[in-house]
This record gives sequence, C-alpha cells and structure tokens, in this order.
Amino acid sequence: MAKKYETVYNDLREQINRGEFRAEDKLPSETELVDRYAVSRQTVRQALKLLEKDGSICKVRGSGTFVQEVLPRIETKCVAVITYDIAASVFPAVLSRIEQTLFSSGYATMLFSTCGSPQKERQILEQLCANPVNGIILHATESMLNSLNIDLILKLQGMGTRFVFMDNRYPDEALRHIPSVTMDDYQGAHQITSELIASGCRNLGGIFSCMASQLLSRFLGVRRAVVDAGIVYDRHDFLLCGDNDEERVKEQIASVGGQRLFEKESVLCGSGAYAAHLCDVICLRGRGAIRTLVSFDDADLPAIEGIRFIKLKHAGREIGDACARKILHLIQGGEESDESFPWRTEEGKRYPS
Repeated sequence: MAKKYETVYNDLREQINRGEFRAEDKLPSETELVDRYAVSRQTVRQALKLLEKDGSICKVRGSGTFVQEVLPRIETKCVAVITYDIAASVFPAVLSRIEQTLFSSGYATMLFSTCGSPQKERQILEQLCANPVNGIILHATESMLNSLNIDLILKLQGMGTRFVFMDNRYPDEALRHIPSVTMDDYQGAHQITSELIASGCRNLGGIFSCMASQLLSRFLGVRRAVVDAGIVYDRHDFLLCGDNDEERVKEQIASVGGQRLFEKESVLCGSGAYAAHLCDVICLRGRGAIRTLVSFDDADLPAIEGIRFIKLKHAGREIGDACARKILHLIQGGEESDESFPWRTEEGKRYPS
C-alpha cells in the first residue's frame, strides 16, 4: 500500500506532467495542500522533498515553491544499459536486440555491469549523473529491496534522463511511473508446478534465492501451487540461497542443508546457474530420487540418464526489443506501461498460457 506522502508526490507530479502546473507556476502553499489532500504538514513536506529531488520543483525563500522547467540538456543520443552480469546466459540476446533497435533510431548504447553489487550500481548512477544520457535501462540489484539508490534515480529523472526497469523493479511508489519489462515469474512458476503436481508428482523440492526478486517471485509461485494443491508445505524442502557467490551456492547444494533435494522426485531450480550447479553435484554423487529437473533461463545443461529436463526459455530478444522501444518512446515524450512475457519450453509451450 502506498504511503501517504508518495500518493501526494505522484498526484502532484502527474499534474505537472499533464501541464496543469507549468514551468514557473507557483504551487499551492503547504497549508492548501494539507487541506486538499487531508494529510499532515509533515506528509506534504515529504512529498515536496521528493519533487525537489527529482527536479520538478524549486523552493524560493520568502516566495514559495515553483515548478521548474526541465531543460533539454542531454544531446548525447545515448542510452545506458545497466545489468547485473553481461555474461549471464540470457543477456547476450537481450543486449543484441536493444543495440539493434536503438542503433536503427540513431542512438548509441553504453553497457555497464553491476556484478550484483548495489554499491557498484550506485557508482555507475553517480557517473551517469556527471555525464547524463537520454535514457537508462536498469536491471536493478538487490538495492531495490531497500531503495538504496532511489535518490540518484530521482536526480537523473530531474536532469531529463528517462528510465525503464528490466526484469525487476524498485518497489517504491515514487517510482511506479517508471515502466518495467519483465518475465511473468510468479505465474509461470505457479503453472509449471501445478502441471507437475497434476501429472502425479507430489514430492517436490527446489533451489531459489531470497536475495533476488525474480528468484523470490519464482519461489513464491511454486510455494503457492504446492499449497493450492493441498500438499503440506515444508520449508526444508526448498534451499533458499542467501549468497550470490557461485562457489558458495554450489557448497550449499552439496551440504547437509541440500541433502533433501536428492530425496525429491522433482526439483525446480530458480535459475539456470542453480540448475547447472545441481547437475555438477549429481554427476559427482548420483541423482538420488530426482526424476525431473525444471530450470528457468534455458541454461546449457548436461544430459543425465534417468532425469527429464524441462527448460523454461527467457524471452531475451522480446525483452530487449520491448525495453528499447519503451525507452525511445519515453525519450520522445511519450508514456509507457509495464509489460510482461511468458516463459516457454523448447516446444513452445507458454507459462503462463
């Protein structure tokens, strides 16, 4: 649920965007805004502080608060793409499509990798504040869970930079106007799990992460399907990795905590990397009771006798094309909304259908 100051902020920002308040117009006083929105003075001040941060308004001592004109200062014709890992299996297809679409419209692409680090993400955003670009396509790190870098996003927006979130997004109400392009993680995970259960498999486990919103959404979809089917949910049937380091994840899978995975008939892996790590351990110690392994992100996995693989393919090119189209439209002054894509198996079956 949106906080009151975020609701006030968004409403005032929309009025400014629609031209109801124009550049150099004076905003209503704090007292008038308190009466208009039926909120406290502190709530109004928090909303005005956000508007000041994103460059929408400026305060003039003794005169009041005025709408600030956003000057067309960015002439670079360049879009920055910030992702967590350029080597990830799904990213080359995404980047290729982004570059093609932007290039055909006369825009260059700058690529940055955060390596999953919120601090690295912040350094990149600070660099872009010093050297503004027209748009930023951002695959947010776990910084989004506690909004570490929201101040820089607001600052860049005030400078005229447009944003699109890719694959995940900041949850803050103040940034809800920024469109996102994502995979339908929760529903896709719910549907594939429901199908496994309907086929007779009730002994399920999985490997997910509590550090990445995408993997967490996939886990929640799996858990919901288990509960909906009337199966008793046991937290210990699912390994929730709390670290992004690949070697540590592999150690967790091979540890005592991961032993229960090998007692499961079907194991759902929240990412292709997790599925690959599990396959490495299986090749060393055997598959145990595992008969079916579900992998998101269509990783390159070895064939293992006795195991059926269900690979869910990331819509890389479609995601890249949608991100590029949306950022170009925003740069040109248009408005955009969220868009999500289904997962597909190699046979083309859609999740969700």
